[in-house]
Amino acid sequence: MADQPQPSTPTKKPAIVGEIQKRVNIVGVRLFHARSELFVALAAPPPEWALDMTAKTGGRKSPARGGYIQVVAGLEVVARPKNQPKAPPVARIECEFVLDYAIEDKGFYETLRDEDVVAFGAVNGMYNAWPYARAHVQATAAGMMIPLVLPTYRRDLMFPDLLEKAMEAAKQNKAK
Repeated sequence: MADQPQPSTPTKKPAIVGEIQKRVNIVGVRLFHARSELFVALAAPPPEWALDMTAKTGGRKSPARGGYIQVVAGLEVVARPKNQPKAPPVARIECEFVLDYAIEDKGFYETLRDEDVVAFGAVNGMYNAWPYARAHVQATAAGMMIPLVLPTYRRDLMFPDLLEKAMEAAKQNKAK
C-alpha cells in the first residue's frame, strides 16, 4: 500500500501578526500582475471543474513612505474537468494584488521588520486580497467561457503552509 500524503498542519500565527492587525488600516488595493491562458477550447464545457490553486504572498515596509506597509498576494488557478484525473489542464489564470496598509502608531511602525510584514501578509493580506482575486479569476474564466466559482477563503484548509512558505521565501530573498 502506497503512503498517503498527510494533510499539512497550518503554521501557528506569530504574535506580531496580531499586533499588526490591531494597528493597520487598508488604504489601497491594486492589480499588479495578471496572466491567463486557455489551453483547450472545449466544444462543450463540463458542468463541474477541478481547481488546482496556489497562493503566494510577500511584504515589506514601504521604502517611499514611513508608516506604510505593502503586501503582495498572488493566486494561480488551473482548471481541469472534474472527475477526469487524466484530463490535461484547460486554463490557467494568475493574478497578484498589492495591498497598502497604513500604521499610524509611529513607534510601533519603527519596530517592524520586513519579516513581520511577510508574516502579516501570509495571514491577513491574502484574506484581504481574496475578494479581488476571486472576482478577477471568475471574470477572466467567464471570458473564456469556463464557469468557475472559487470557494470562500479559508487559509487553514486551502493553503495551510502559506505562512511557512512565505517566511522561507523571505529568508532566501534576504540571503541574496
